[in-house]
Amino acid sequence: MFAFVALVCAGLIALVLYDRVAFLTGWKETAFFLGLPLGVGVGALAATRLAVERKLQVLMLLVSSTVSLAAAELYLVGLESYRANAEAREIAAEAEQAKRAWPGYDDRSTREFFAETWQAGKRVYPRIYQLSSRTLNVEGLSLFPTSNLSHRWIVECFADGRYKVYLSDEYGFANPDGLLARDAEIVLVGDSFTAGECVTPDEDIAARLRASHPATVSLGIGGAGPLWELANLVEYGLPLQPRTVFWLYYEGNDLADLMWEARFPELTRYLTSHEPQLRPRKAAVDASVAQLQTAEIENLREIKPTAQTDGRALRGLLRALKLSSLRTKLRLSRDDSRDQQLRIDTLERVLVRARELVERQGGRFVLVYVPDYDRFAGGSVEFDRTQVLEMLRRNGVRVLDLLPALKAHPDVLGLYPRRRMGHFNASGYDFIARQLLAEVPRPAARDEARD
Repeated sequence: MFAFVALVCAGLIALVLYDRVAFLTGWKETAFFLGLPLGVGVGALAATRLAVERKLQVLMLLVSSTVSLAAAELYLVGLESYRANAEAREIAAEAEQAKRAWPGYDDRSTREFFAETWQAGKRVYPRIYQLSSRTLNVEGLSLFPTSNLSHRWIVECFADGRYKVYLSDEYGFANPDGLLARDAEIVLVGDSFTAGECVTPDEDIAARLRASHPATVSLGIGGAGPLWELANLVEYGLPLQPRTVFWLYYEGNDLADLMWEARFPELTRYLTSHEPQLRPRKAAVDASVAQLQTAEIENLREIKPTAQTDGRALRGLLRALKLSSLRTKLRLSRDDSRDQQLRIDTLERVLVRARELVERQGGRFVLVYVPDYDRFAGGSVEFDRTQVLEMLRRNGVRVLDLLPALKAHPDVLGLYPRRRMGHFNASGYDFIARQLLAEVPRPAARDEARD
């Protein structure tokens, strides 16, 4: 038994030393990840020289310590599961109330919605983010499609008892048709917040701005991250010669999105090239995308509901064996500072590049910092905000920080659907649009800046 304990400790020490930059990041981490297994391993070897009675006492100590750690981990896992189930029950209860509150509540699953809508003769398509195959071969080029199908009905999300469906413009965005055929005064770049997910097209940020600035274009795509957004700026925004570009940065997931986006050379190319590849081939790209999405939708009709066998129990067991919840509680999780800094460095390259491209045309670049819901609901606030803002200040990027304005709002949770985490509701998007309007230069100032 003691030899086995020593062998396990030796394996843990080898793992820690192999990835020392991630594990040995401070005295607490060093004591936990290196000192603890080293002490236990040496103690186990030393215990082999003890008398039998002493060996049994040491073994009992090891067993009781192991059981105590396991009990603490199981308690934390159970508490986390209880809270998640309680929240799920509360959301389900609210959904039942919504069904009674909204006449014509659509309780079909996504699969049923697509199948029945197509059978009724109306072809609707998912947004481009849900395309299973990211890259396409078009005219001998490997391309990453960054916008939805053009002039098609796009299903964006489900909210207020219905599926939000809108007719895309000539390049696949949620704009009135024809706006991308002429110069723009304002261009919005971003993800689902920019696209106005879960509100009607006349309630999103771009629509609010068009009331006073008709030449406002939204390049928002749900699920997009900074590299993807840079691609849309180059492909579809810069040709419009925009006077002002509002780049909406969402702290909740934009940095995380950079990790997987950076794996695609089709996206990283925009860090050095501003030659459009998607816009002049939009019809060919759409043909490939439509073929893939049609096949996916057709296959939805053949799927039969089956019992879930996704291995969640096994993953939960492995997570418990690694004491993941306990280590998180003690702030002894693996340090990801290297990846964190890499993400911020990549974000810096993206935003500096975007600003340079806009200003080279005489436009004005403004980064709009969109805070996460958790900041107002008492949740986590660890979003690298300080590092990101310092990076923007260092590079002289103009920032419109929405956090102070949202904090000062008398009922900030009222700007979210049913006061729960998610995208903004119509009132929230209207509030943000008013903040952006205050940043739009007056006509005389715009003309002077261009001169």
